[in-house]
Amino acid sequence: VDFCLFQQRKLGLWVAVFVLIGDQISKIWALGALLVGPMVLIEGWLNFALSLNRGVAFSVFADIPHGALPYVLSGFAALVSVLFIFYMNAGSRLSQVGLGCIVGGAIGNMVDRLIFGGVVDFIQVHYDDVWFFPIFNIADIVINIGVGLMLLDAFTSKNSEKILN
Repeated sequence: VDFCLFQQRKLGLWVAVFVLIGDQISKIWALGALLVGPMVLIEGWLNFALSLNRGVAFSVFADIPHGALPYVLSGFAALVSVLFIFYMNAGSRLSQVGLGCIVGGAIGNMVDRLIFGGVVDFIQVHYDDVWFFPIFNIADIVINIGVGLMLLDAFTSKNSEKILN
């Protein structure tokens, strides 16, 4: 094993591990605490409610037959994660943290697909009974934070002139 490979990516890999563990702990909690029903946190705004998303983001493809879909989506997540891990050493610390967030969240959702055939979601944001945002989880939040950090890095890094020109 080439430990130099890990040393150059240490920050991003530690972030990914931390995100993965935190995500899985939150889902284990949700599976135990929310089986009896939703938990209202802020009346009319925020609930914890257990849901299994068999599709992709915002439940796209959730209604199609699922035979191999969890494995195809998991394979795609694994491939993207490996590519991002190899890319980690090329960027700044901000970029490594962003990629670590994305990788940790993607692997967290991949684990769910392999175990449950879908992603365990439990955070429900809504306005009374009028509007509901698609239910999501910690991994989804952290993936979005990671994308934001990558964009911030792209626009603030020394190489941003090359990107913008």
